[in-house]
Amino acid sequence: MSLDPRLLADLRSLAAELQARGEFLPVERLERVYSLFRARFGPEVLAGLDGQDLLLKMHGRGETRDSLAYWLEFQNDDEFPTTRLGGIGGGSALKFGLYRRAETGQWMTGTAARQLVITPEEAAVIAGKQRDEFVAGARILDQARRDPSTLDYPALQAALEAAVPTLHHLGWVHKYFSLLAPEVLDDFHHPSYQRYHLIKLRLRPLGEGLYVNAGLLLAAARELGLPINQFSELLNHRHRYPKRVWKIGTTSDRHDQDQWSAMRDGNYAAIGWLELGDLRAHLEASDLRDRLQQLHQQEYPDAEPAVRTRAVNQIARFIRDVELGDTVVAVRGLTIRGVGEVTGDYTYRDAVEFPHCRAVRWLDVDEWKLPINEKPRQTIAELTDVDNLLAIELRSTTPMIRRPAPPTAPEQPLPAFVQRIAELLEHKPQIVLHGPPGTGKSHWAELAAHELAARDWYGRRFAGLTDAERTALTGPGGAIELCTFHPGYGYEDFIEGLRPTVAQGQLAFELRDGLFKRLCRRAAQRLDRRFFLVIDEINRGDLPRIFGELLTLLEADKRGWAVTLALSQDRFIVPPNVVILATMNTADRSIALLDAALRRRFAFHELMPDPAALGDSIVLGLPLGHMLGWINEALVRALGEGMRHLQVGHAYLMHNRQPISDPARLAAALRNDILPLLEEYCHDQRPHLRSIVGAGLFRGSSLEIDASLFEPANRERLGSALREHFAERLRAPEIVDLLARNEGPEDES
Repeated sequence: MSLDPRLLADLRSLAAELQARGEFLPVERLERVYSLFRARFGPEVLAGLDGQDLLLKMHGRGETRDSLAYWLEFQNDDEFPTTRLGGIGGGSALKFGLYRRAETGQWMTGTAARQLVITPEEAAVIAGKQRDEFVAGARILDQARRDPSTLDYPALQAALEAAVPTLHHLGWVHKYFSLLAPEVLDDFHHPSYQRYHLIKLRLRPLGEGLYVNAGLLLAAARELGLPINQFSELLNHRHRYPKRVWKIGTTSDRHDQDQWSAMRDGNYAAIGWLELGDLRAHLEASDLRDRLQQLHQQEYPDAEPAVRTRAVNQIARFIRDVELGDTVVAVRGLTIRGVGEVTGDYTYRDAVEFPHCRAVRWLDVDEWKLPINEKPRQTIAELTDVDNLLAIELRSTTPMIRRPAPPTAPEQPLPAFVQRIAELLEHKPQIVLHGPPGTGKSHWAELAAHELAARDWYGRRFAGLTDAERTALTGPGGAIELCTFHPGYGYEDFIEGLRPTVAQGQLAFELRDGLFKRLCRRAAQRLDRRFFLVIDEINRGDLPRIFGELLTLLEADKRGWAVTLALSQDRFIVPPNVVILATMNTADRSIALLDAALRRRFAFHELMPDPAALGDSIVLGLPLGHMLGWINEALVRALGEGMRHLQVGHAYLMHNRQPISDPARLAAALRNDILPLLEEYCHDQRPHLRSIVGAGLFRGSSLEIDASLFEPANRERLGSALREHFAERLRAPEIVDLLARNEGPEDES
């Protein structure tokens, strides 16, 4: 782990300033403080006491200031400056589990809301149990102090939870342990402070708990060459106390009016509910939510109770819970419009759609995507997801490179089918196009990737891009990757794996990143643009093996979640701007047979044979679109309605994306594509094949295709055999009219 160089330089500059001003406790003084504390309250001291002596040593704040509870919270002199060692003030004295009322001398336990009076003997028993957990935890920390630089902190968290089962989560207990082992633990005694400072340092917390993240803070302190207490002081000066991050919607549910431009230009954030009027008179009321409830009932009498409660909570958050210095992100869906800092209290603007306002200093107004769709459909909500907070921290503190926005008016609208894919991608970021062979699945997947990427990156259709722009999208390291799954394709090809190499004449193995991992790495560096992966024949691969643990991360609400990869131990995410377009031949495998986890994570769109794609093309007296329909009708009838996925696609009767128009190409399509496919479908029911395409294509009464029909000299025989089979269909009035309209010489080339 290493801090960002610019951040590191900033921290070093501030550390030098604080050192010069005497803000840090000198190292020699810190060592005396730690030694003094251990001499007075170390596990060896507590282990030698019992009964009332132990009770007073730990909790006797009223009788003597020489007690552990008093020193941890109140003792503050040159000998032991407890306020410089991480505060645990606030709340009830019962945070220690025990305290003695000065006015009555009674010992109390329980909670602030439900206090229980107990006897001194009962209090001593509780103190003894606390002491036992302290001693057990201190034993673990003494072992950890031997080599803190290689300590496994998740394991330390688990060990302390097991050894200190009832106390490990308490701030005063963490302070006790941190004073015993400052080489191992930080002196932020609440998880929210630890998490806040780590995110401000752009470091990802390892998990929940008071001990698991200490290693990150200790490592950063070592990088700066500071003891942990001085580093904590540095962070307190730089970041102050924890601030919250709020997302605020920019559109009105009622009118879908986007207020972002006004918010950005006016340096404020705002919410709707204009009928409630000016709320400043209610701000200081202790019953604010009750008042808002009454106002909402009055102005929106038809609202359902759940809707009213949700609205009241959101309004109260905005006008009172949001504090000066908090971060605000203006959002529309997953799109961030701006990141700013709250600089003013609640104000009211009359006669506007969003009248309830807070002044904001906007720090970044580029659009980008929030990694995680956190708390959707809420006008205002506090964001707490680590990936979101890290992304917002980067945008609000890093000077951003302003990229020119792509043109807003593409040269042409998207093709209708690509537009449908774009709409599906709003629902799920990965799609499987499935259907029988020859229905254009691969063509549409590739076309959709090209068109969507071109408009996303350059605001123009793919055909209108320059050669350099096309290369930037489809070339090595570009925004579009293409792969084909097959039985030999695995996790090592897709994510990462050990691959053979020759080093100094010796066979060796090196760890290499796979295609998908490389694409995700590129996408994470450009969250303002989408990256596309086209997977052809997705059903031919062993999908659980190929995707591995990343299958979970494909879900839209889990994009941005981090996993530790098994081989490299890299922390890896699937960014929200990665799109997967896959194809699946349903003649090879039914959707129902796919892994259930995969089916949940992909949207599926069916592509069936489309006779209309062949237009009015007529070859050898046969209307190709109609003939394709007749063949598929007979095929489904022969095999059963449940086999509708076993059909012939229209692409077999097309060339260069246009319907074929000459007998030679029709003969080739029948011989090389359509008949072999039908033979495969009817492999154990070959008489069906004869009923589907007609007896005229077979040698006499046999079940073998007459290959001579496909020779150039026999094209008319081929046409005659097909026309005879479909004679009744060809006599239909609409077909007769079609043939009459398209009479003319056919190209025999």
